Amino acid sequence: MIIVTAAAYVLLSRGCAGVRRETVSAADAPYRGITVDLVCGRRVCDTIRMGVVHPSEIAARRIRFVNTTDRPIALADYRTTCGCTTIRLPQRALAPGEHADAECRFDAGGLYSYQLNVLEIVASEPGVSVTLLVEAEVE
Repeated sequence: MIIVTAAAYVLLSRGCAGVRRETVSAADAPYRGITVDLVCGRRVCDTIRMGVVHPSEIAARRIRFVNTTDRPIALADYRTTCGCTTIRLPQRALAPGEHADAECRFDAGGLYSYQLNVLEIVASEPGVSVTLLVEAEVE
C-alpha cells in the first residue's frame, strides 16, 4: 500500500468575506495550499485534489484548521458521500487563535476513473462549516 501526502489549509473565521488563495510563510512550512475564509451563516466550498491514484493506493492530504473567531470551536463531525473518503479531525476544541491539523484520506481500493466525493465538516459554532470536494483520478 502506498500513501501519497500533501497539504491544504482551511481557515475558520467569522464575519470575513469570501475565499482567498495564498502562499503561506516559511514559518508555517511544510504546509502550503488553500486558505478558506468562512463567512458566518454561509457554507464555503473548496476542492482537495488527490491527483492520479492507483487502485491499491491511499492518497492523503493534511488540512490545517485555524480558529480566528472569538470563541472556542470544536470540529464535531463529518459526513461524506463515499466510505472511501475519511478525515481524522482534532479531538479537542480549538481556542481562539489556535490551530490543529487533520488528515483527509481517499482509499482508491477497487475504484476506477474520475472520483468526486463531498466531505462536509460540522463545527460546534452555528454558521461555521466547510464543505470540501475530494477529487481523484484512479488509473
